[in-house]
Amino acid sequence: MPTTRTEILAAFPESAPYRDEVTGCPPEIFAINRDFQGRSWLDITATTCIGHSDALCMLDSKPLKYFLPAFLVAALEQPDSVAAESLVYFVCSGSFDAITPELDPRQRSAVLKTVETIMDTDRGYFAEQTDAFLQQLERYGNG
Repeated sequence: MPTTRTEILAAFPESAPYRDEVTGCPPEIFAINRDFQGRSWLDITATTCIGHSDALCMLDSKPLKYFLPAFLVAALEQPDSVAAESLVYFVCSGSFDAITPELDPRQRSAVLKTVETIMDTDRGYFAEQTDAFLQQLERYGNG
């Protein structure tokens, strides 16, 4: 069942700017703190998410949870982008497992639905991730 931007907004209503340092990415590789700190996840564009797509597997859990919906929206807006690809790999890896205790059922559902929507756009490209994604659905899909 596909998800929409509206469902993501409902699942992640926090929109106050993120004041803390955005930790987890080596600053010499990613300027994520510069591009994200002091901004609401709603202010982060798809272009910014694409530029920082590797951050999904590097960010510490607090900034990751806060900015994850920006990556979800970016992936929906540009399903053929590296942001969408990184989101699929993130969810099909242990990185997503590390953050799921911090997500409520509605948030987990929004993440899984977004990834399902992305994977449905090109099943051939994501064929190798299908089994891992089905395991995630089994593990977290029922809230």
